[in-house]
Amino acid sequence: MQAQADTFWNVRAREKAEDDALEVRVNQIERALNVVRRTNAVRNAPGFQDLIEAMRQLHVGSRHKLENDNTLTEAGLREQRGYTRALSDVIGLMSHDQAVDDLARQLEEAQNLQAEALRRRPKPKEDRK
Repeated sequence: MQAQADTFWNVRAREKAEDDALEVRVNQIERALNVVRRTNAVRNAPGFQDLIEAMRQLHVGSRHKLENDNTLTEAGLREQRGYTRALSDVIGLMSHDQAVDDLARQLEEAQNLQAEALRRRPKPKEDRK
């Protein structure tokens, strides 16, 4: 319990945690944007729509297992939920026509949050003049 209280009062630790969370968010968006841009490059290629449909069918099967498999343990349910959610996310990235614009906007917002977090922090005394 003491470690949590120390973290609360440790401003640098809280700032680092905030920086880390913002950095993770920016990196996630950049990776998703990369997938969407690469997907757009092959969107009109033969077989692309078949790939999307096959992934949708995989998602349907995964969701069915999540909803109806009574043999899954708690850990199995968590794993299956994560797998189903991941399939949904990938299908969404690959089939959403406006994904580049949406992700570019989200990336800009996340980068603005990063910049704002740095701006609102007091500067060390040696930097003030």
